[in-house]
Amino acid sequence: EALVGAINGASLRYGVPMSFLSAILLPMVGGIAEFAAAVQFAMKDKMDIAIGVAIGSSTQFALLVIPTCVLVGALLGQPLDLDFGVFESVALLVVVLVVNANVQDGTSNWLKGLMLLVAYATLAVSIFYHTFDDSLAGPPPPPPPKF
Repeated sequence: EALVGAINGASLRYGVPMSFLSAILLPMVGGIAEFAAAVQFAMKDKMDIAIGVAIGSSTQFALLVIPTCVLVGALLGQPLDLDFGVFESVALLVVVLVVNANVQDGTSNWLKGLMLLVAYATLAVSIFYHTFDDSLAGPPPPPPPKF
C-alpha cells in the first residue's frame, strides 16, 4: 500500500511517467513471488505448473478483478469503463499473440524466453514514451486539509 501511495511522488521526483510506473514497475514488484515460483517450477522441468503460475494471475485479473472494479465503481458513482484506445488495444493484442505463440506447445527454450523478454521490453519502452490522454481522468482530487 505504501508503494502504491508513493507512485505519484516518484513520478514527479524522477520524471518517470505515471503510466510507466503503474503499468510496468508496480506489477513487476508486486508479482516477484509469482515470478520466482514460476522459475523454480521451470527449473524442475514442471512446465505445466510454471505456465499455470505465470499466466494464472493475468487470467484471474482479467476475469475477476477488473470486472469487480467496474461494478464497484458503478455502485460508488465513480464510472470506470473498459474503453481502451488504439494504443492499449494494439498492445493487448500483441501481448496475447506473443504469449499464445510461446505457450501453445508447452515447451520452452532460450529463443522463446528471449522473445517474451523482447516483447516486454518493447511494451515497456512504448508505454514510457507514449503520451496518454489524461482528459478522460476527470478533475484532479482536492488537496488534503492542512492541520
